[in-house]
Amino acid sequence: ISSQGGELVMRLITSTSSGNDAGLTTPSTGAPHRRIRNPASLIKFRTQTTITSCRIFAGLTNASLATVGAGSPTLTVGLQYDTAAADANWFFYNGSGTRINSNVAVAASTTYYARVIGSDSSPDFRVDLLNSAGDVLARNFFRGSSIPASEDDLRPVLSIRTLSAATREVGFIYAFGVNEI
Repeated sequence: ISSQGGELVMRLITSTSSGNDAGLTTPSTGAPHRRIRNPASLIKFRTQTTITSCRIFAGLTNASLATVGAGSPTLTVGLQYDTAAADANWFFYNGSGTRINSNVAVAASTTYYARVIGSDSSPDFRVDLLNSAGDVLARNFFRGSSIPASEDDLRPVLSIRTLSAATREVGFIYAFGVNEI
């Protein structure tokens, strides 16, 4: 844990082996969020000084950290940054492999929020990218068959994968989630 940008940050650091993952998630059994429960999840995180040769994901998933880090996890919805795909911007991502450009550039040493809100009545998931002040920078809705099903267990995740023989890092600040909103 270190102080960065005036906040306490848990540093999630990969090893120097390409393909190594670091991250934070809740246990896979008894995952707290299902679309049928109309969940809302918010993850506050900070990019670090080096944002090359890495893949970052923040959102909800049913997958392991290694699967999320591999770049195309199913039963997943959130924000992704992937330099292997030549990304310079954040992308909205869902488990069917759909990636939608947010047109917001990823900046080093910057605090962001990833907010994911599910609705079973629509059915849809709304994904918001927010800045450190909580202002919405970009928003996307995923609807229909491209989203996790009503009963799929989902949990918050923040992950980073190094895509080179060097450590990569993302900072976790906090996360919370509620159901039945």
